Amino acid sequence: MKKFKNLLALLLVLVTAVSFTACGKTDKKEEKKEDFSQMETIYHQLEERMKSVIGSKVAIHSRNYKKGKIEIEYYSNDELERIIDLIESVKQVG
Repeated sequence: MKKFKNLLALLLVLVTAVSFTACGKTDKKEEKKEDFSQMETIYHQLEERMKSVIGSKVAIHSRNYKKGKIEIEYYSNDELERIIDLIESVKQVG
C-alpha cells in the first residue's frame, strides 16, 4: 500500500509539472501574438506616414521583423519620376 501511495504521489508531481510547462508555453504564444500585433501596428503607422510624405500607396513587407521590403505604387511615368525625384532630393540633403 505504501508503494502505491508513493507511486500516486510521483504521478501527481509529474502531472503538475506537465501542467505548469503547458501553461508556460501558452503564455509564450500569447506574448508572441502581442508582439506580432504591436509590430503590425507600428508598420501600419509607418506606411501611413510614408504615404503622406510620398503621396502614393506604400506597403511594408517584413520577414521576422529583421528584414523586408518597402513597396511604393505608382500609376504613371510622371508619378514614377516624381517619386524618384523625391527620393533623390532626400539623398542630396543627407
